[in-house]
Amino acid sequence: MNNHEIYAQALFVVILLYSVHIICSDDGKHCEGRKDGCCEGYMFNDTLGECTECKTGYFGENCSMPCPPGYYGQGCKLSCNCLTDECDLVLGCERDKATNAATVYRTSVQAPVREKGREMSPYSLMAKVLIGHVILLCFVIMAHAALCIIKRHSK
Repeated sequence: MNNHEIYAQALFVVILLYSVHIICSDDGKHCEGRKDGCCEGYMFNDTLGECTECKTGYFGENCSMPCPPGYYGQGCKLSCNCLTDECDLVLGCERDKATNAATVYRTSVQAPVREKGREMSPYSLMAKVLIGHVILLCFVIMAHAALCIIKRHSK
């Protein structure tokens, strides 16, 4: 095993360990550079002294935004299957209001709720970090392959 192979393998191990560390340590709650330190979809709870998920029916930075019309639930990820004015932020579609019985129609949303073109999913940061690491790993593998080809041709 030559020096190039040792360096390539060492770099691969370092990148792999760093990736695992980033993915495992990111709880999705804490974000650097934020005034209160909480990510979008979370707000600082003074009583608990930590970032907590937005109340049902709210999303965004510091949980300051109600779900947009037609969406409801935790993180506003569910779509109402009724008229917009019948869609409750927490329960979704309410039927039979005279008897106070609520029927909730839950449907999955194909696209995440967006604010000013940004995804509101708490997992979006983790996904971006993971994709970045996969791309970096591909470059490392291609560089290693290029070194091997150059080495073979120089003999």
